[in-house]
Amino acid sequence: MADLRPLRGTGSPAPGAATPKGGVPRVESREPGDRASTGNGLLDHFLRGGLPRGAATLLLGPPYSGKELVAAGFAHASAVAGEPIAVVLTGMTPTRFRLMVHQVGSGFEEAEDENRVAYVDCYAGMLGEEATDPFAVAAPSPDEPESVLRAVAQARARLGDPARMGVVVLGLTDLVLRAGARRGPEGHAWLQRLLGQVRRWEATALLSAEGGVHGDAELSLFRHLCDATIEFMEADDARLFLRARGLGGAVTRDWVEYVLGDSGLDITGSFTEQKIR
Repeated sequence: MADLRPLRGTGSPAPGAATPKGGVPRVESREPGDRASTGNGLLDHFLRGGLPRGAATLLLGPPYSGKELVAAGFAHASAVAGEPIAVVLTGMTPTRFRLMVHQVGSGFEEAEDENRVAYVDCYAGMLGEEATDPFAVAAPSPDEPESVLRAVAQARARLGDPARMGVVVLGLTDLVLRAGARRGPEGHAWLQRLLGQVRRWEATALLSAEGGVHGDAELSLFRHLCDATIEFMEADDARLFLRARGLGGAVTRDWVEYVLGDSGLDITGSFTEQKIR
């Protein structure tokens, strides 16, 4: 079950924590300051204004670390600001996602009614059920990449083929396990195609993945295919940390501590320039 709790942070490194390798960014903001809000002012400050538009950002970390809540905050901020959003769901129903977004803020249901939100429901297909949500496009065969790619394109068409939009994939791990692994060495060509499709639309994308499920080679591939990474980590003493790579200058020297609370992503403590480079 996705965590429905927020984040806090202090800026201190995790004691004894290994530092995972980050990816190399390939896409920067098209214009200085051209950022998409995450829906949280403190996180936007940490990321130097938010997420670079037109880039694909990987949210990587263990379960219950806040990844899904970051994605929900981004979806909420985009939709209520008038920017359409397509949400690919593999582990929850649209109803469950709405409940998560409702913890972030209000107005999301109104955005749905005004055709600014579309879902790609892979979850129903994985359960062998029909997608019944009125705002969802079905991916009836989530084991088949073509089914997912078609559904994502249909979701964009449903939103009116907007010139600017957001895309959220919750979660990449489920799609890889079902659609990628069974295709051997070329199993992730579909992911490259999906990201190519999103980049042609100049969409701002967030994709969540479970770090402990994938091997080092696969994680390196995900980082290579995406433009940036926000990583989440739990230390041995149960403290939680995050860091960013490839987000147009929002790169942390150290892991930044956060805690999970009761509503949206919330980072506390001092943000000194010495901790961001």
